[in-house]
Amino acid sequence: MKFEQEIAAATAEILSDENTYRLLDESPSIGSSSSSSNHIYPTQMTFMIGEKEDKRVVVTELGVNIVTKSDRNKQMKFAQNHWARFLAITSEVDEEAKELNQKTREVCYRRYIGNGFFVSVTEGFSCIGIRKYFMPYWLSTPGLERPTKAGISLNLDEWRNMMLIAIPAIAQIFPALACAQACYEAPSHQTDAGRVACCSCNPFKFVNKWS
Repeated sequence: MKFEQEIAAATAEILSDENTYRLLDESPSIGSSSSSSNHIYPTQMTFMIGEKEDKRVVVTELGVNIVTKSDRNKQMKFAQNHWARFLAITSEVDEEAKELNQKTREVCYRRYIGNGFFVSVTEGFSCIGIRKYFMPYWLSTPGLERPTKAGISLNLDEWRNMMLIAIPAIAQIFPALACAQACYEAPSHQTDAGRVACCSCNPFKFVNKWS
């Protein structure tokens, strides 16, 4: 909750500033938004992605927030743990996204990134979905989770901007995000018991190991 409040405050501040970077032909320059040593956000930047520039990628050292400009209720907040897990699968996601156009095989991809959120690429939908899922109370089997409205979808040109420009720029400007560790890399997660006990890895309270 503390992270969500802090990143929401940073996002609200940045969204009111029209001096943003548009990721069309070049990456943004590196700079600091504050000279105060005790400022909680020593560096924060906003990128526009997609041909319609309807998505803003708000970045601070705390994490990444992708906001739909036309509907701010449609957004995805990545804490460092989620961002690390997301980066670990971006190559896979990109291959599946390309396959949506190549159409040489069926596309049915879904990977978990923590706290009930999944990244999915599905044939018939020209987008990458990042959504929170829930487990209906009468079900308790991994793979039967169902999506909620919480999250965001990136169309293919928005995803291309993320892969080719935004993600490399974020890695260069925000080393803390580039080096962030996923919770499953922690020593406490090296046993099934540790993974099951983690609220991020196992929000649905599965008893046994899941995929």
